[in-house]
Amino acid sequence: MMWTQSSLTWPTSANEIQIRASSVIEQVGADHGEERLAALESDAAFGRHPLSQDAQALLNLRTELDRLLSQGQVLTVTPYQFQVGGESESGEILDTDTAVKRLAEKLRDYADMHRPNGQLHAIVVMLTAPTRQQFAEQLQRVTTVMPLPEWCQAQRHTESLLAADHEKLRKPAAIIQPRFKPVAPVSTTPFADMNAALGTHIATLESLASDRVNVIGKLRQLAEKRQSTLQTVSDTLQAMQTMNAQVWSVALTGELASLSHQLAEMLPPNYHRYAVASLILSASPMPFFEELLCSP
Repeated sequence: MMWTQSSLTWPTSANEIQIRASSVIEQVGADHGEERLAALESDAAFGRHPLSQDAQALLNLRTELDRLLSQGQVLTVTPYQFQVGGESESGEILDTDTAVKRLAEKLRDYADMHRPNGQLHAIVVMLTAPTRQQFAEQLQRVTTVMPLPEWCQAQRHTESLLAADHEKLRKPAAIIQPRFKPVAPVSTTPFADMNAALGTHIATLESLASDRVNVIGKLRQLAEKRQSTLQTVSDTLQAMQTMNAQVWSVALTGELASLSHQLAEMLPPNYHRYAVASLILSASPMPFFEELLCSP
């Protein structure tokens, strides 16, 4: 076998797809679809759904749901942050007392330009464990419900340290460069542009071919799809309400100086060596997070 120099040529396989699709696509528009639909418009007089008025009376639920979206800031301390965690023979640690004190000190950091002002609502949430293994397990359970980025990062770091402890005596073979990437669609210009353009042609063909099902049949399929979607949503909400995780938390209000003082005066819930803590601050009440994190 020898290397040969080749010129880039538009693939015949793609051209054949385009030609076959165009044989139908180019005729779209000549069937006077708008005129046909206009003639049938008078026959499509469907009455309102029996539950339509009941649903209309509950449209204000969208506004109530939007109110649960809080604007604020989240301040987090973990054992692996620079100048936050401490060192021990087993690696980085952050005891509960140090975590609370660091949050209280940060509230008095006037050099931080993003430091909030005014009357604030605050929720302090903390997770602790006496060992790194228990710390990783509890982080995994909590981040499944509340995936705060810094908590997820602490979970990944903790799990990598635990894995490293098991792999210290094993020396893996060196990988020859370059490395294989995961299997993925080979997509680049002009393939991506060709794929998008021909995909539109094929989607039009699929739409035209769907006439094999009449309007009533399509509405029946839509009703079945809606029922399936609603069942999926109901199952998802039911699963979300089952939470196998616990944290330490407290809700506070006041200006930053008052919040800092309240934090500094609070005794830590325990003196575990592994802790991660977050201070959630907002100028407005946070009913969702307060009910999620502060309910006994």
